[in-house]
Amino acid sequence: MRESIGNAFILNIIIVFIIVFIIIFAGSASYSKGARVRDSIIDILVQNADEIGADSTRLPDSVEQKIDDELRTIGYRVNPNGTQNCVLPNDSEVSGSSTVGSSGQDKNRAVLLTPTSHYRYCVWRIPAERGYYFKVVAYMYFDFPIISAIEYPIAGESRIIYDTVQYSY
Repeated sequence: MRESIGNAFILNIIIVFIIVFIIIFAGSASYSKGARVRDSIIDILVQNADEIGADSTRLPDSVEQKIDDELRTIGYRVNPNGTQNCVLPNDSEVSGSSTVGSSGQDKNRAVLLTPTSHYRYCVWRIPAERGYYFKVVAYMYFDFPIISAIEYPIAGESRIIYDTVQYSY
């Protein structure tokens, strides 16, 4: 009788470890997908910074289409109603944020460039001392059958895009 109780206890421990490892692997895969989305969006924004401009209040349609095409290729979650709930995060609240443009940033002057989108991500243009930079928030998702999806933000910043210098002679 003791052996059967001992075997059941060991089997329960093994099952718990298997569940923990599955959760760790699923979280790792979900985080890497969210980080890939964030990095792809930042790359597209930096490559098309001259098209976006320092005074725009929305992303141009061509840039938004490039981002949508890339996210479709990655297999990112579609935003069915198109509305966004974007709140500019502090660097301490969101993982994955860099300190490229953090010194001297004025978050009160940040401009949300994606009030609506086909995918769930947020892009802000934040003024810096000599130009501006983009802050991007993408989300990683955990889907549970009974509970709705849990999303966790992953933020990142681009390098500073310098304004053109106007010389007067």
